[in-house]
Amino acid sequence: MLRPEAIGQILDCPKCGSMVQIVPPEGWVPPESDPAAAGAYPSNLRTGPPPLDKVGETYLALGAAEEVSNASLWQRLFTFVKVKIVWICAGAGAVAVVLTLWAVWAAAPAGQNSKPADPVILSEAQNLVGENVPHQSLSNTGEILRSAQDDKVVLRPAQDEKEKSTTSSPAVPSPDQSTAQVPKLAAAPPAAEKPAESVPAHPSPPAKAPAPEPAGTPILPETSAVRLVKMVVPEATDVDQRLGTILPEVELTKMPLARALALVSSLANVPLTIDPEALRLKGVSPRDPVSLHLHDASLEQFLEAIAAERGLAADAGEGQVWITLSPEDREDAREVRYKVDDLCPDQRALESLATTVRALVAPTTWRAHGGEAVLQAENGALRVTHCDAVQQEILLLCEKLRLARGLRLQSKLPPSRFPLTTPSARARPALQRNVSANFHQPAPLVQILGDLAAQAGVDILIDRRGLAAENMTDNMEVSYVVEDKPLGASLRELLRPLKLDFRPLDATTLQVTTPQALQACRQIEFYSVGKLLAKNRDAAELIGRIKTTIAPDSWRSAGKTVAIEFDPSSQALIVLQSPPIQAAVEEFLSRME
Repeated sequence: MLRPEAIGQILDCPKCGSMVQIVPPEGWVPPESDPAAAGAYPSNLRTGPPPLDKVGETYLALGAAEEVSNASLWQRLFTFVKVKIVWICAGAGAVAVVLTLWAVWAAAPAGQNSKPADPVILSEAQNLVGENVPHQSLSNTGEILRSAQDDKVVLRPAQDEKEKSTTSSPAVPSPDQSTAQVPKLAAAPPAAEKPAESVPAHPSPPAKAPAPEPAGTPILPETSAVRLVKMVVPEATDVDQRLGTILPEVELTKMPLARALALVSSLANVPLTIDPEALRLKGVSPRDPVSLHLHDASLEQFLEAIAAERGLAADAGEGQVWITLSPEDREDAREVRYKVDDLCPDQRALESLATTVRALVAPTTWRAHGGEAVLQAENGALRVTHCDAVQQEILLLCEKLRLARGLRLQSKLPPSRFPLTTPSARARPALQRNVSANFHQPAPLVQILGDLAAQAGVDILIDRRGLAAENMTDNMEVSYVVEDKPLGASLRELLRPLKLDFRPLDATTLQVTTPQALQACRQIEFYSVGKLLAKNRDAAELIGRIKTTIAPDSWRSAGKTVAIEFDPSSQALIVLQSPPIQAAVEEFLSRME
């Protein structure tokens, strides 16, 4: 400082620009006033403290010139801009380094020592075709597979398998990882030669099909929506060997039955079919949850445990797996007494009911029709000696008769087990939902069906046994385009050019199979005809019109395997026929009303 008058003042620092109070050093004594010394200081410096409104603008806060103040302002502005530019350049350089490292990492191929992929997440989109989940390859590090509905699978392979970098599992990419694999799985053929998904259900081998056309060449005449590009025929599969793979630990938690079965089918790379009649007799839905925990179990034991959770059995043979009733349910006969006095007030009515049962339930197996099974009507009851599957069918028929007549059910089963409406009627809301598909590029049929099922919120079970009997699989490559069309019409448009068909099983389940398999199938349906009979029509006349109008040959050629019975008490027709004929009968009666 040049003048003692600055002592005690608060001034601007000429270096940093902050406010500084001037304090004298310790022991300092103010000098005596010397008028002569006044000329030694610049004349433009003010004496005394600066005005309060000028404290921030002064250079020395003691009367610095205006040009000095302006120079300080520009110098501070230049310093600020220079610092900002340095920070911006440093940040841009750091971002460039990060992006470069990421690009190098992403471009580098995964080696044997790469980090294991994240757990496979099975989304709902992968379970759209009922039991047919596309083949998924799983990591060999024991990860967890989890879906949006909290179902979980934990697979823990053996310790020595964790060191292997390659396996014989088919390497099919999944949404979350493309290189994970399951140890000790059977090798899959190249993509051009897809593995067999089904084989003929009959012991004799099917006739050899002609060689498939080259990929991209339509086999069927091209239409506006469907083209069959490549037919894939079934091949021999060693099911026992593929199901022999051992998994040290397996855990399922609340996984839908059909999806759990599909998981085993995918791991073993064997085709699998669920018997819809077994589901109906056992009261099981493909969506029923399954939970289990196994140690040191083979895939075959895994499969049997899943089926046993719902009273079913796995029949592995002839190149595929058939989920159906157990041999005991289908073969072991036992005697059961059905009390039906509420349905039959006298012996005549009881004999009539016995005749109806023999005509509708396993008709060719009764002793009266040349079989070995026994049905006796006595003392207001039916005494039946037959296997459990037929016993269950008789129970369902009697309970449906009670519902049709407005009587109380006698079993402890829920009323939902005895629907009087047809499967087509129950599935009608789902079949009327609009769907779209844009498979310009050929895709496996199973993938297209999965996409349609997801949009309509249904499960589609594929009858691979039926397809194999006609020398086909669900891996045939098809192109298909449809926009905002009902599911039922879309499925007919897709399947019929491929010589396939479908049938509803319940409100949310459909089955894709062949017309031949549908014609061989038999189901019992109730049709209320009280309104029609009120119009001066006779029941016998109505039955005659049905037989002469709807596929007359089917009634004659099928013999005792088809039937129409009339129940006067409920004013209902009870029809035993194939699903296509049942649909035609339902439509015929609807038009007559």
